[in-house]
Amino acid sequence: MVNEDLDYRSEMENYLELEKILLDIEFGQADLNEAVTNNFELIDFIANNESYAGQVSAQLLLQEAGLVEYNELIKLPEPVVIPKNAVINNKPAQAVKYDDIINVYPNPASEVFYVEYALIGQNSNPSLQILNLNGSIIENIKLKQNAGIFVYNKKLAAGTYIIKVGNNYTQKITIN
Repeated sequence: MVNEDLDYRSEMENYLELEKILLDIEFGQADLNEAVTNNFELIDFIANNESYAGQVSAQLLLQEAGLVEYNELIKLPEPVVIPKNAVINNKPAQAVKYDDIINVYPNPASEVFYVEYALIGQNSNPSLQILNLNGSIIENIKLKQNAGIFVYNKKLAAGTYIIKVGNNYTQKITIN
């Protein structure tokens, strides 16, 4: 019991130190790269311990500093299994079809926006396109996997854009 209390206390102390680093960066009291470099051991330790308080924040810090790239694991719901010979209302059962799962946020955005995606029906070469309202491609980005979170942090002029992910999904986003 004593070891568990010490482990929890140590985890919370590390988490509070990480939060202090994040606040210093957010309020301009520390440069992102300098803060990550000076606290790399702590941030790397938190980022690589599954279910550790602040793990995702630590991973994002390392990624934004350009030191490590993390692929977000999105756990999807288990599909409902229907036997092939099932009969409902005297009609054969139809196969369950899942659509792509996409979420673009925040909307409106100022500088950075995130695209969470799970491309169920697409087998290869997933991509993300940013188009203007005329349909002209502003940027075409090849995604490394069919599911994850993409962070877009390049400067876009203020206006409305269309985010196209995979073959079938589009969503408008406003940049302030």
